[in-house]
Amino acid sequence: MPRKGADERASNYALKLDPEHIKQILEQRKTAMIGKQGYKTGNLAEIEDLVKATLADEEDVTVIEYPYYYDFARQVYRLHSRLPGGTAHDKEIRILVDTWTARKLNEATLLRIVKEVFGATIA
Repeated sequence: MPRKGADERASNYALKLDPEHIKQILEQRKTAMIGKQGYKTGNLAEIEDLVKATLADEEDVTVIEYPYYYDFARQVYRLHSRLPGGTAHDKEIRILVDTWTARKLNEATLLRIVKEVFGATIA
């Protein structure tokens, strides 16, 4: 397929900046966008509830640290959505655990969240 010329690229760019065109595209995609957002928000709320339940059993985690563990879980969820499993998945989760451990979170608690919330075991 031949490459687009400079004139065609410029006209496409101008079209993307047209408010009426943007409105038309958003109207076409609106229902799907809302549905996807609702699904993802529901998943994240469920994950945060599971993390909260996991943290409630931990004696050395204070309530003020909960948001950091929620952030960790959100990052694992994002990774879990992109890489469903395998070696790369496990290595990436290990990197997240090491990152948050360096930020002074408890490694055992992070690994417990990965195991209990996401069903993965990381060495």
